[in-house]
Amino acid sequence: MSGPILALRAAILAHLSGDAELATLMGGTAKSGSAKTALAAAERMADLLHDASLALAGHRLVLIRATAIEGDRDDKTNLARAKLRLRALTEVT
Repeated sequence: MSGPILALRAAILAHLSGDAELATLMGGTAKSGSAKTALAAAERMADLLHDASLALAGHRLVLIRATAIEGDRDDKTNLARAKLRLRALTEVT
């Protein structure tokens, strides 16, 4: 039995990919590389994932929460980045 990390990652990406507001923030008409846009996208992800019911292959998600959002700039490109830290609890099914 494999661990839950890959199954959780796949479920998170599938869950987030269907949100039009997040898609706009990630590459729509918003100003590319702005700190405001990066942090808004991270906040949207946190909102979408808070206590989300995600189906994981071989595991059951008990809870998922955002624990931190941090912003900074890439040293090479000077583009803004946002880091979203999540905490998840899973059980083997």
